[in-house]
Amino acid sequence: MKRKLNFTANGALLEITNSKRPSGFHAIGIWTTVVPARLSAAASAFIKDAFPEDTDHLGHVRRFTTAESTYEVPAEHATDAQGKPVTFLRMMVCTEPYLSDAAAVEDLLRPLVQIARDFQLQPKQPKNSTEPAPAPVAMPLFYEPRVELRTTARYTPETKQESTEWSRESGWPLMWRGNTAAIPTEMSERDQQQALQYLAKVAAHAKAEGSAIATLIVDPEADTIVGAATDSQRDAMHRPLEHAAMTAVARVAEWRQSREDNSDGYLCRGFHVYSTHEPCAMCAMALLHSRITRLVYIEAAPSTGAIEPESSGLCIHAQDRLNWQYEAWKYVGARQDLGEAGDNVAPVAAGVNV
Repeated sequence: MKRKLNFTANGALLEITNSKRPSGFHAIGIWTTVVPARLSAAASAFIKDAFPEDTDHLGHVRRFTTAESTYEVPAEHATDAQGKPVTFLRMMVCTEPYLSDAAAVEDLLRPLVQIARDFQLQPKQPKNSTEPAPAPVAMPLFYEPRVELRTTARYTPETKQESTEWSRESGWPLMWRGNTAAIPTEMSERDQQQALQYLAKVAAHAKAEGSAIATLIVDPEADTIVGAATDSQRDAMHRPLEHAAMTAVARVAEWRQSREDNSDGYLCRGFHVYSTHEPCAMCAMALLHSRITRLVYIEAAPSTGAIEPESSGLCIHAQDRLNWQYEAWKYVGARQDLGEAGDNVAPVAAGVNV
């Protein structure tokens, strides 16, 4: 099903989506097994090594869910040393298309039996303690390499509501990786006006600095610019990595340092980015790693852009395999509506990175 184009701001902004990703719920079979909850970290690491070539990257699917209360274990492994019931979890192992034979999956899981038997519990050390860390305690765990076939969603849900509905429909929990507060189905009136305002400002910034390419990073709640930069990769100093977006992120780091604000470790969480041009793959990934919420740009970069399907086709902002996604909007309105500098934003030459 082809997605309907999403325009806002009286048709001046067009949302850019990954049109290669199918819409709607598509089921995929997954092999699952039951492991002790204490073994979950070791089991997860083992799975990544034992099944490295599974091409269906289900990053939106939770690895674990609650195991059925009817799961039977030997009596000696049903309780821990304190006599408390051992908690078990059902774990996703791999997809059915990757391995269609249950026996083959179970054979690959057999080393996990010994890993469970050799399990050692690291006792917690009291907070602020200066004593040496206590020695690990041997705690053999029970694991049987037995798998069951379940179903989950093959593709990432586009909304939190879809994530909830598909989890219920498939019986396997999904993760909603988008920022639910920042990926609305429509821009608010305030956001529309703010977007047009900062697009005009980024065009003006490029013109004032004598540059073809510029980027602004904005705190939308405070309605203020926290990072601004122009492209320096082709200046007299020849700095090929100093793209406008990369440098703008560095400016945000300086801004946070001056305020002694480390946020949560991500430089741009919740921020909006305004650019004269569609960012290249390096810049698009830098924005993703910085956890931006929204990108709005004026001009596409057909040969090197990493956002539009019609450019490189990477659609980095909306990739299921990555651990973050952000909105992307392209200005499609009249250039004169961006002020005197609007016409200054021109297409880049073929092969030029932005």
